[in-house]
Amino acid sequence: MVETAAALATGVIRPNAAFYGQSAEAIARIFTMLPEVRTVLDPTWGLGRFYKLTPWLVVTGGDANAEKAKDYIGDFRRLPFADASFDSVLGSHIFE
Repeated sequence: MVETAAALATGVIRPNAAFYGQSAEAIARIFTMLPEVRTVLDPTWGLGRFYKLTPWLVVTGGDANAEKAKDYIGDFRRLPFADASFDSVLGSHIFE
């Protein structure tokens, strides 16, 4: 796990973009630079593809679409969590 993160950070591993996508690779690179982050809230979960390369993260995923929501159904403008419940929050493709 840590070896994979280090390899991603240095560019040694370049996953198949068709499977993981460039966004997943970018997210993995970002979180390898933030070793203190272990819990992430993604209120725009969608298909959850961004986290294929970050197995060390505990990601709570929500979505306004009940068919896509991983852990909760909700609007990212009103989150059902107390302040500081997560180490990081990531929202992507919010305004499409």
